[in-house]
Amino acid sequence: MYSFVCNNIFYADLIIYIIVCFILYSLFDVLVHYKCNVR
Repeated sequence: MYSFVCNNIFYADLIIYIIVCFILYSLFDVLVHYKCNVR
C-alpha cells in the first residue's frame, strides 16, 4: 500500500513536470514566432 501511494505521487509529479515543460516550450515557440513576425 505504501509503495502504491509513493508510485502515485511519483507519477503525479512526473505528469506535472511534463505539463510544465510542454507549456514553457509552447510559450517559447510563440515568443520566437512573434519576434520573427515582428522582424
